[in-house]
Amino acid sequence: MEEEFKQKWGFAALLKYASEREKDKDKPIYKLWHGMNLEELGVPLQENKLPGQPTKIISPFIDDNATQPDPLSKPHDWIKQKLMPRPNSVNRKKEMYSLFSEETNFYIFYNVMDEEQQLFAVENLYSKGWKYNIRKEQWFKDISLINKNLYSGKYFSIANWKIMESSQIDMQESDLCTLEQFFNNQNQ
Repeated sequence: MEEEFKQKWGFAALLKYASEREKDKDKPIYKLWHGMNLEELGVPLQENKLPGQPTKIISPFIDDNATQPDPLSKPHDWIKQKLMPRPNSVNRKKEMYSLFSEETNFYIFYNVMDEEQQLFAVENLYSKGWKYNIRKEQWFKDISLINKNLYSGKYFSIANWKIMESSQIDMQESDLCTLEQFFNNQNQ
């Protein structure tokens, strides 16, 4: 009885069943038994290939329905802070922030824990045409209306740490604030 059960439902039987089902090769069970091509995942295996380097990875965790993260989402460790000017012991010139790249000013805004530097970065971003969205807590530029609440334009992606373009930005124009509104909102 036990031998008959093993022949029908054991590991060898499942392997035989999975290998005979070529038509099901897009299903997870096939990928589980036969692995997944790493080059399809973007891993360059032809460059500097080592002897014995695997070309497939076998994993029960391969999910064909995995979704990409929202490019407009903030990192989980980002904390919104109120920006307030404070006396500064270091002699910084406000004008030097206009020499920085936009990405550097974004870095200062999100990561430097010095309110005066953050304020200078904000002023510089606004002078370059960027607007801050209060609700999304994100920066946008060159926004144009497609329809009711759908816009196209540039945004700064915190997750990718670069300026990106999209034609699927869902927001309300009233959430984009002017420089004065930005500072008034910070002081509330």
